[in-house]
Amino acid sequence: MQQFSWMSLVDTMFLESSLRRDVVKILIEGLGLEPNQPPFNQLVHLGQASFERSEPNDLLVTIPLSSSRLISIQANCALNLPELRLFAHLVQLALKTADRRESLVFESMSDPLTSVMNRRGFEHYMASIQPRRGTLVFFDVDRLKQVNQTSGYQMADEKLRALGLILGDAFRSTDCVCRWGGDEFLVFLQGADQITAERRVVEVIDQIRGVTTLTLSYGIAAVNFDCGDPNVLSDLIVKAQRAMEQNKPGLNR
Repeated sequence: MQQFSWMSLVDTMFLESSLRRDVVKILIEGLGLEPNQPPFNQLVHLGQASFERSEPNDLLVTIPLSSSRLISIQANCALNLPELRLFAHLVQLALKTADRRESLVFESMSDPLTSVMNRRGFEHYMASIQPRRGTLVFFDVDRLKQVNQTSGYQMADEKLRALGLILGDAFRSTDCVCRWGGDEFLVFLQGADQITAERRVVEVIDQIRGVTTLTLSYGIAAVNFDCGDPNVLSDLIVKAQRAMEQNKPGLNR
């Protein structure tokens, strides 16, 4: 039985809605088949895909990838209908595999309590953007330990969960919000200068206080580097953390 390279197929098949591609070329590239090799030795019937013969030797195949995405493929040579049915089946199976893979990757980079990025997600984000220009903000929740002692850890968790939702909604999709530690959060505002960033931070802290009664201390560091040296980012985080510590009230957390 033909062994297919699923990841290669997945990478090849992430196509935009209604994009037309030569089905033979996709099969050869995506499945690693030889041009003269019979592509399939089993026939699989799939009712979800639709097939329309527009010319004597042409087939138009429409394959739903999800409720909102589809792919239209123009087969401009004499592939028969059963082969295209199997191809549609492989595409949909590959997309399901890819969706599951994306879900697992997202889960591995997210903090389950607050729904923002965890350290791994933040590091991945910073490694993926170019140029690295903007403002880094280090947040620390004041007196969370006191909330734990007086109201219990469940109440503290509820407040952190609400805090995470507010932080996640308060910044742009191009920014990154991360839970760095128990009561410590990082936000990177991409392309923002320190004055603009601090103005937004003050607004968000006021919103958090109004919803959760928590207060936050923060420190800011300007980010402007292009190299991949992780020590540069680590130094900037330490700089923002020290600035936070200088601004933090003398309170027992």
